[in-house]
Amino acid sequence: MTELYLIRHGHAQGGPSGMDRDFFLTELGQRQAHALGKQLKASQLKPRRIYSSKLTRARQTASILREYLDAPIVERHDLIEHGTHAYLEDCSVEEAIRRYPEQLDREGKCIYKQGPQPGLSWDFSCGGEDLRALHARARGAFDSLLEEHRDEPGTFLVVAHGSFLSAFLTEVLGMPLRPVWNFNFDNCGCMRLKIHTERAQVWAVLAVEGPVGEHTCH
Repeated sequence: MTELYLIRHGHAQGGPSGMDRDFFLTELGQRQAHALGKQLKASQLKPRRIYSSKLTRARQTASILREYLDAPIVERHDLIEHGTHAYLEDCSVEEAIRRYPEQLDREGKCIYKQGPQPGLSWDFSCGGEDLRALHARARGAFDSLLEEHRDEPGTFLVVAHGSFLSAFLTEVLGMPLRPVWNFNFDNCGCMRLKIHTERAQVWAVLAVEGPVGEHTCH
């Protein structure tokens, strides 16, 4: 069995470039990450690895957690937030706008397209990535992690973003798409996903730790 701790980054705000990759943890976000790190350490968690989105706010959160958990960090492109591919480009915001006019508006912010229905639908898109593509990327990330650790069971942390993590869990648990996200993560919110494998079969159990204890969803 493998356990994935799915963690959203701490509270963040925009940096001088105004681009998503330049969002940094605030003092509150740093305190949130330290509090989570202390909590996970107190539970005697010993992850084999911490996987992190390449965006700054996730990388900073992962770095703080490593102070308490002493596990190597591996950054992954497939864990970035919905529609933020253009923000990984090493260029100015003006250049990014010029390169990706269908993904970024004149202020360098992601362009949203609603589609014919209100709320979330497969046509809803952010930064040129529609919901179908987001879910495919999230599913691909899970399959990749599962295959990589098929013969290396253990506990792993995944530090990413709210919309991505909701899509990730929706895909893994086989849930239908709804007009709102199936899961909402607070800053440094954490959900534990237990992965069972037997004779090429895979099933997942979601264990949510919270003030009222643990809730499992099959």
